Amino acid sequence: MDLPMAIQREGYIPAYVAAGVLRGQNPEAVSRVDATIAHHEAGALGGVLFALVYAALDTTAISAAESRTEGLSTPAYPIAVGVVVVFVYVFFARFVLDRFGGEARDRAEAVRRAWAVSTLVYGAAFAALVARAFPGEN
Repeated sequence: MDLPMAIQREGYIPAYVAAGVLRGQNPEAVSRVDATIAHHEAGALGGVLFALVYAALDTTAISAAESRTEGLSTPAYPIAVGVVVVFVYVFFARFVLDRFGGEARDRAEAVRRAWAVSTLVYGAAFAALVARAFPGEN
């Protein structure tokens, strides 16, 4: 997700805002290192959210048919990825940015657009890479 964020004008702003929240500082006062750490922590938390959502869905009727591809529940997997992408986008774009964005709030729509692109890339990469981590059980 670093690449799509880095190539967009407003792309890395969410990392600075998140680091500002965690440090209790204005986002403009946060270092690039702190922003990168906050960004990667958020990605790891997205992975935890995925695991929780996937586990919950995999044990429900949604996966009762036992339709599996590469060891993953076919219905639960894309739904869990979608939940993570939507949550990551909405949590930042509608909660964190609005409350803690500092000067970035002045460019909120541009920041939200950049964040939407970044979260979609994150979701696509996440979906592709997590599927490869599971051995095939077909």
